[in-house]
Amino acid sequence: MIACARPEAISAIPKSSNTMRTWAMNRFKASRNIIKCHLNEAISKIHISCDMWTSPNGHSMLGVVAHWTQIDKSLRSATIGLPKVRGAHTGANIADALVNVLEKYEITGKLGYMMLDNATNNDTAVQSINEELARRGHDIRIPWERRRLRCSGHIFNLAVKKLLFGKDTEALEMEAAEFEDWRKVGPIGKLHNNVRYIRASPQRRDSFLAIQIETLQSEEAFMLRQNNDTHWNSTFQMIDRGLVLQKALDTFIVAAINRQGLSAKDKAQLEADRLTTGDWKDLRILHELLEPFETLTKEMQGNITDDRMNGAIFDVLPAMDLLLKRLEDAKVKYTSKKSALATCVNLAWKKLDEYYALTDKSPVYMVAVVLDPRMKMAYFQRKWRTRPEWIDAARMRFNEMFDEYRKDMYCPTEDASTALPVVRQSPRKVTTLMSWKFEGNISLQEGMDEVSDYLNLGTESEKAVPRHWWIANHERFPMLASMAWDIFSIPAMSAEVERVFSG
Repeated sequence: MIACARPEAISAIPKSSNTMRTWAMNRFKASRNIIKCHLNEAISKIHISCDMWTSPNGHSMLGVVAHWTQIDKSLRSATIGLPKVRGAHTGANIADALVNVLEKYEITGKLGYMMLDNATNNDTAVQSINEELARRGHDIRIPWERRRLRCSGHIFNLAVKKLLFGKDTEALEMEAAEFEDWRKVGPIGKLHNNVRYIRASPQRRDSFLAIQIETLQSEEAFMLRQNNDTHWNSTFQMIDRGLVLQKALDTFIVAAINRQGLSAKDKAQLEADRLTTGDWKDLRILHELLEPFETLTKEMQGNITDDRMNGAIFDVLPAMDLLLKRLEDAKVKYTSKKSALATCVNLAWKKLDEYYALTDKSPVYMVAVVLDPRMKMAYFQRKWRTRPEWIDAARMRFNEMFDEYRKDMYCPTEDASTALPVVRQSPRKVTTLMSWKFEGNISLQEGMDEVSDYLNLGTESEKAVPRHWWIANHERFPMLASMAWDIFSIPAMSAEVERVFSG
């Protein structure tokens, strides 16, 4: 049949069961070579976000996504590996799988920052990379504590669990728990039980929707949302929809309790889970406290490669500052009122503050803020004005990192594989002879002038796109631009890996 339609197509028909596999592997290798070329031409370090995932057939897989700045100054990301991790999920085993991927793409010498979740085995994984590189003969060392970054989404998740459930943070993993267990959680647990009861049968669903149309004269009817044990924001969405449908929910529960033929057990359960005026008030307060977590999570899990740059590393400290301030205000408000919420708010604040303190281990968080032309040092001067020592530390960290880049630019290393490609792209290219002739007397002064000129320039409008600003000004501030190309390509979360698994 194919020969009649197009005889030359016969040569393209698979001749054996292995042909399709061979075609797929050939296509994969060709695509990998294309990505390898892009990575080798990158004008920034290659940053990695990765996460563990168990496939439906029980294999432990490590998703590996690379983030970098292209030679045309665009921000890029690409999945570069999904290797199987053999054995336990130890840091050493994760490092072994990761270095395999880095070697295949020949980017071990350009490795930048590592964005991972907060599991302790990820600490040891980043630390073990040095040992694995040395074992394989790579003369490369990364300052692992500085390069180990923590996913903001996971940090928000841990804080929210404390806010929702206090010390009983395992409550969010109670999908199979009984009604009595959820009821102990308080208003959230009672709402969970009501939603679960209504959604449990088609008849109750229909009755709940009918109440909205027939009794409350609503133009549209909506179903309640059930929270799950995977995403904390499903609990926020349950509360959000519950507050909108408060009248319908209260009406349904009253009608269900008074319905003829209801068993004594079901009636007692509904009575115990009936939300009081005080319960609804607590749910509104929780909704107000959770809303910025929800908003920031959605905003910061965006793809940084578009012009909005949602989810770039320079958003991390401002986001945590905002959330800590909200929780601090709530602590004062509800402690004075002796509210039961005060304990949960305090636990959430402590958890978020714990991870806020860990950002000190990596100066890149502060430096990223200063490199955003819309913020610079002015952000810290506004938001940290009661902590002058913090402002001084931010300026010191910025100067220290700038000095490292200045030395890289003006003092070329013997190992060309570890030199930043941006040095070769700089319009102020410094030759080996120039470095020898002027070593010690041109770089320092020129560098300090660049920093002061940039900081004295004033801040840009909030509508400005940081990447576009640096493209327009990279000749004026070449060393700062090289920092920007490196740092702006770092994501705030490991969400890109999550999307790989979801896809």
